[in-house]
Amino acid sequence: MAGGWASDVLVKRLGLKTARRTVPFAGLLVSALSLTLTIFVAGKYYLLVLLSLSYCGITFAQAPCWALCLDVGARFAGAVSGARNTTSQLGATISSIVFGYMVRSTGSYNIALIPVVGMIVVCAMLCLRIDATEQLFPESIPEVPTVHSTP
Repeated sequence: MAGGWASDVLVKRLGLKTARRTVPFAGLLVSALSLTLTIFVAGKYYLLVLLSLSYCGITFAQAPCWALCLDVGARFAGAVSGARNTTSQLGATISSIVFGYMVRSTGSYNIALIPVVGMIVVCAMLCLRIDATEQLFPESIPEVPTVHSTP
């Protein structure tokens, strides 16, 4: 909710393009920083706090990412959202498997976290290229036929 609220506030103040870039970027940056710090701290309570902050950063970024699907997809927002969700789940599946193999082969969670942090940083940087004002589909695409039922 916080990410969606922040994005809505920033849309009114800074415009759609800047808001949809800033909020996910900030959330992912917090996530990457917190996850990086877990590599260097000792103590389960510090790890718990840092891992929680990392998750908070990711979830902060999620709401504006879904809103972005609506922004750029317009009447095809369902297809854009579905594509986003499918690729996200595919990436999550692959990274979970790779993470497990890395931990097993290196014996270290810290080493396995390094590529995860790298992926989050790359995603944060890609957020800076988002343009929510640009539609993915031109208006010249014919209307999608709808089925109307009669009572």
